[in-house]
Amino acid sequence: SEEDIRQANNGLEQGLKTGMDLVIPVKKGALRNGSTVQAESQANRLLVPSRPSKVNRMKVALLLPFLEKNNDNRHLRFQEYYEGFLLAVEKMKEEGADIELYVFDIGTESDTRKLTSLLETLEMQSLHLMIGGFSDNQIKILSDFSKAHNIKYVVPLSRSNEVLNNGMIFQVNFQPSYNYTKASHVFMQTYPAAKVFFAAGEKDDKADFISQLQSDLKADKRSFVKVDGSNLETAFLAQLDPAKDNVVVPASGDSPSLKRMVEALKKIKETHPSYTVRLFGYPEWQTYDEELVKDYHLFDTRIFSSFYVNEQDPATRDFMQSFKKWYDRDLLNTYPKYGLLGYDTGLFFLTALARYGVNFEQSVDQIRVNTLQFPFYFERVNNWGGFINTGLYLIHYDTSNSITKTDKSR
Repeated sequence: SEEDIRQANNGLEQGLKTGMDLVIPVKKGALRNGSTVQAESQANRLLVPSRPSKVNRMKVALLLPFLEKNNDNRHLRFQEYYEGFLLAVEKMKEEGADIELYVFDIGTESDTRKLTSLLETLEMQSLHLMIGGFSDNQIKILSDFSKAHNIKYVVPLSRSNEVLNNGMIFQVNFQPSYNYTKASHVFMQTYPAAKVFFAAGEKDDKADFISQLQSDLKADKRSFVKVDGSNLETAFLAQLDPAKDNVVVPASGDSPSLKRMVEALKKIKETHPSYTVRLFGYPEWQTYDEELVKDYHLFDTRIFSSFYVNEQDPATRDFMQSFKKWYDRDLLNTYPKYGLLGYDTGLFFLTALARYGVNFEQSVDQIRVNTLQFPFYFERVNNWGGFINTGLYLIHYDTSNSITKTDKSR
């Protein structure tokens, strides 16, 4: 006001003169209406974790190409995933959760018109959690939708680069190479003083893991031995240490290479029973025949894997019985088992949503649930991307014919 200007400028009573400096008073807070301050305020909000927003009724959608039939019977796997997911929903409801579940067929992998139309409905825009998509096109559309509507999105079955640019995404499946660093660290902890052998095989499909492990051994100033694949028995005998644990790591995960190596080691065990020889191997070893499983026990074998089903576990047996009761059939003979994957995924993310609300990503490392096949441990890929599951099991086939599964994710 005019009076405010007079009070701020002594001498103004004699009139305004040329060259005079004027002080113009500004109301408190007026400067904070500028665009710079607004932008600064918005940036600060991004740095402060949002408070957990609890959800009374969880709205969840499962979106998969259930009806698309092809030569590999993929639609049967999607169906089994859904059936396992329903068992997780049932368990959560028994514990008091209020869940509104939408299940949709999203059309073929190549034709996304059905999916696009579906996402225009009000039901989809009010979701708290989406799970699904299989093809790159489907995942891209769902990813864009989740980002636009601030909805958490779980990619359960596929691998996609969308996770690199969308902070709403949780990707369950991942490239095995993501876990090689963790698997190597587990090896170093498990065998701190063993003599390590790397055995060549018919293929060189584990070169990335072998390179990581050898690098870690060198950093720890530990030596190792490379064994040529042409005459394994002779090569091993020349280097085995009778006073130490000897751990053999194949350079290949394929079955023929493993069988050939095991036969050589069994001959050594017969002629030199005092030698301690152990095996360390790969996820695909769990899919091989029972004869090889017997050899795993013989050599006190450990394998690392992002999934494993211990069918002797009471909780797993309960699930199998419930599945049989509900659907009048057993799980498909696949690796991994899709019914268990659906159950584990449902149990983990529904628990996260019920316990921590829509901002559960801030507490994702605190979520502990009794999953049956997958260890879930989600890590953010970068500052602007989403999360990938880097969970890891160590499976131990001991010499007493027992199998133990240890979560080594953290």
